[in-house]
Amino acid sequence: MDYSELLANAIKAFLDERDILYGFSEEEGRFITDFTIDETGEEVEVAIAVLEDGFACYVMLPWVFDSDYYPYVGEFLHRANYGLLNGNFELDYENGAIQYKTFGYCPDEKVSNDVLEAVLLGPLVVIDHYIGGLRKLMNKPNSNIARLIAELDV
Repeated sequence: MDYSELLANAIKAFLDERDILYGFSEEEGRFITDFTIDETGEEVEVAIAVLEDGFACYVMLPWVFDSDYYPYVGEFLHRANYGLLNGNFELDYENGAIQYKTFGYCPDEKVSNDVLEAVLLGPLVVIDHYIGGLRKLMNKPNSNIARLIAELDV
């Protein structure tokens, strides 16, 4: 896979400056790391794919939902996605996994620290905001989802 070494180096420098441990596949142009979320100590896996003209960040949640939950989770994620400026939640209907994805477009292979922060760390803020609602949904799938979202936005 072709990718921008300039962008890969900028991402490496960003992660190194913040003492974030990661693995990097030069063959694929992909970084892998993980972060602990909220007070539960659960970890999310983060994959950063470097492309020729940008980079994508995928944050995978630590659990999957059974297919019986898909209608509820799908509604929750659609409501959560509404109005988000950069990124969106995705539900894999094959295995029940949830991820949050962001993208930074860099056609000139230059990227600012502000863009790196928004694309690489911004998803963690969004997940931290919505994770409690998803946990409630796991325990009680027939919850009023509009109310769950509204309670998170208070």
